[in-house]
Amino acid sequence: MNKKLYWIENARTAALISVILLHVAGQGLYSKTPVPAPAWVVAAFFESFRFGVPVFIMITGALVLSKEIEVVQFYKTRFHKIVLPFITFSLIYIAATFGIEKLISEGLTQDLIWYTYKGFINGAFYHLWYVYLLINLYVITPILQIIIKRLDKKNLEILLGIWLIYIISYGYNSGGLFDNKLIMNFLGYTGYYISGYYVLKYLKPSRLLGILLFTAGLLSTFVLTYSSKTLTYYEYNTLNVFFEAAGMFIFLKAAKKNYKLRKTRNFINKYSYTVYLLHAMILLIMIRCGVTWDFYHPAVGILISTLLCLVLSVFVASILKQIPFIKNIT
Repeated sequence: MNKKLYWIENARTAALISVILLHVAGQGLYSKTPVPAPAWVVAAFFESFRFGVPVFIMITGALVLSKEIEVVQFYKTRFHKIVLPFITFSLIYIAATFGIEKLISEGLTQDLIWYTYKGFINGAFYHLWYVYLLINLYVITPILQIIIKRLDKKNLEILLGIWLIYIISYGYNSGGLFDNKLIMNFLGYTGYYISGYYVLKYLKPSRLLGILLFTAGLLSTFVLTYSSKTLTYYEYNTLNVFFEAAGMFIFLKAAKKNYKLRKTRNFINKYSYTVYLLHAMILLIMIRCGVTWDFYHPAVGILISTLLCLVLSVFVASILKQIPFIKNIT
């Protein structure tokens, strides 16, 4: 691995942990049963660490937009690395939610075919929306590269400035300047994609800037959510979450290398995409075993559940990647 991109590996690991943390804390925040106020506050705080998905997108933008690509080979590689595992795990989640016993006893039925169709159209499980987004970003990547190559640093900053105005207008208002939520959200994530490229190519490493932005983003996300008792400020296309994600990305670019943790980080990174696809199933199993966000005090339960889910997901992913044929579709 290029030494200059050492920090990218750190960012990917941090983003993965953040995603799992959100899904553990979300068990309390989005609970259908009443949650005591102190426990809800703890869950809301951990749910405020929302940099995971934006940092994943920034990593992809930094790596993909900064290099020359051959379009056919680019799409072919992404199909094998991204789409095939996505199809595999979508089918697994469809089977799990449809009912394994029902699937075995009834076999291929019209209900199953319709359920599978809806699963792929709407997303087979709650975390798979990100893969749909990623695929769409890959689709427009050749066009984005043509545009970005024509922009110098100043014009790229103007473009990102316009994007920031957009997320201020749209992110805090369910309509903003426009009403098509699907398109507006996609434009918002495209800004993160380009931001990753900008940080990699133009921004000088600055731990102080990273810490200030991350702290401002994290605290504003938590305080605004707590005071408003709404989830508006958890939206990714908001200024507070952008500050948090950009701060983490910038900080990790400037952070010193930690060779003691390098082997662990590299092992996690090796299976990071499979872990992302898999971890929601691991969480389901943990919940059925009683290991939830509040199996102990939430401040402890959330952290232990997050760590346990990460360890188990990496372990299972590493096994899957050793099995012939299976390793190519997971």
